[in-house]
Amino acid sequence: MPAAARHRESAPSRSEGARVGVVLAGGAARGAYEAGVVAHVIEEVSRDLGHDVPIDVLCGTSVGAINACALAAHADEPRLGAARLTAHWASLRISDVVRVNSRSILDLISSLLSQPASMTPVRPRGVIDPTSLRRLLTEAIPFGRIGEQIAARRLHALALAATEVSSGHSVVWVQRAGDDHARLPASSSFLARSSEISIDHAMASAAVPFAFPALEIGGAHFCDGGLGQNVPLAPARSLGANRLLVVNPRGAAAGARGGPRAPARPWPVALLGKVVNALLADRTEDDVQALDRAIHIYPTRDVAELAAQFARSPELVARTHGAVGRLVRWLANSGGSLEAELLSYLLFDGEFARLLIELGRADARARHEDLCRLFEEAGVERRRVARAA
Repeated sequence: MPAAARHRESAPSRSEGARVGVVLAGGAARGAYEAGVVAHVIEEVSRDLGHDVPIDVLCGTSVGAINACALAAHADEPRLGAARLTAHWASLRISDVVRVNSRSILDLISSLLSQPASMTPVRPRGVIDPTSLRRLLTEAIPFGRIGEQIAARRLHALALAATEVSSGHSVVWVQRAGDDHARLPASSSFLARSSEISIDHAMASAAVPFAFPALEIGGAHFCDGGLGQNVPLAPARSLGANRLLVVNPRGAAAGARGGPRAPARPWPVALLGKVVNALLADRTEDDVQALDRAIHIYPTRDVAELAAQFARSPELVARTHGAVGRLVRWLANSGGSLEAELLSYLLFDGEFARLLIELGRADARARHEDLCRLFEEAGVERRRVARAA
């Protein structure tokens, strides 16, 4: 147990010395895993250090952006924020999140098969009605509190990654306090834009192509940030984070699994497969290994296999009906690795979320000493800088 656990002290000042960033990757329903990791850090690591862990920069993509917003809104009460985040994940029902819009399916097929009359960009369509997701996020996250937390310097910055549809550029919306708001990070890998982050930014970052419709913000359409910044390390570093906790629910080598594959698939599954492969194509482990003072936590179990097993359980079958139920059962029983991957992103079910939350807690617990050391060293450096000032 670290020496800091022997006594309780106030958290080190966040204005000096080391700056800690938490990077949350995309992963749709796998985002519950991130909630489990963060809950362990905020509850158990804080307990052993004797003070709340300092989190200065939150960066997220897709579902990681949603989780980051939830944590940012409760920067003044991190334990409450972590508890509410895990509770909301555990309360989900797939029928409340995934509501297929049949009209959008027809429109999508028509737009994909037709020859565009002009090069004028149109709003990309999705087959899932986003109304329920918007309602759930409105109930779960007090977005208005994010600005309050940043203005009070309880959080240095919040950054969400998205992809601009017309150009394909990776855009990172950044909210910072005071004079910092005008000084945007510069990078060749993304375009930074000052923003007062709202539910629209979170939903745009999580708008998986073909699943959810892209959102219009500032006259441009945006979709899932995972196409360009699935694990937004660069924004976190550009915002001054020199110690990083990186949580990637896709795993260290996601997208590289073997396993049985059907020789041919209907075109919608093949098309979705290409999107998933694009979203999974990151080099997170290599990038984190190249950094000093960074910890990368990812699932130690095959989440796709867990999803397929869970989807075949009588309990889920009994409460999942209609088109969504048929899709879940087909993906679970297909025996293909790609179908299992797709299922693991789609399975917004509270019981499955609990499994991932516990897996996240267990994987973080296995790195507990490393996590304590990361945050303790940050506190030591801050106190040293403060004494020298």
